[in-house]
Amino acid sequence: MCPGCPREDNGMDNEALIKLDTVAANYEQMWGIDVLPKKVSEELRSKFYRQKEKLDTAILKQDDDAITSAANAMARGWHLLNSEARKEGDLPADESTIVFNLYNQKVCISIPGASVAFIPDDAVHFTLTEIKKLIPQALIESKKTFAGSFVMGVKYNTSLPVDEIPF
Repeated sequence: MCPGCPREDNGMDNEALIKLDTVAANYEQMWGIDVLPKKVSEELRSKFYRQKEKLDTAILKQDDDAITSAANAMARGWHLLNSEARKEGDLPADESTIVFNLYNQKVCISIPGASVAFIPDDAVHFTLTEIKKLIPQALIESKKTFAGSFVMGVKYNTSLPVDEIPF
């Protein structure tokens, strides 16, 4: 069930099933494979899997009307899973994590509560909670004063003498 993947030709060319393939592929690309059903209540997850069983049965029987009905219900189910997961505060990988290269190292920044399933094993990981501790108050005040300004870099003065005078 992925866009561009070869389809098994079982003689069925059901438009609702084709649309369901796209919906499912899009949500699995967004959340990860088999992730979204795990983000919702047991009750909703059970209903979703029962509906999948109805679709599988309709496909085995090659009952086009039943396939259409079950595929449309499954598409609504995917949308509902996404909606309910978001209501619970879960976000898909592309909205809860940022992965980039810095100093030839893969770095990942995530919001608190992000799923570790989306954090690459070879990445150095920081949460936004950690990152915000690195931003000095003076920088926040500067950004307020100079709206639209950009931080171009940070220079550390390591040449100051170490002595009792605190300046």
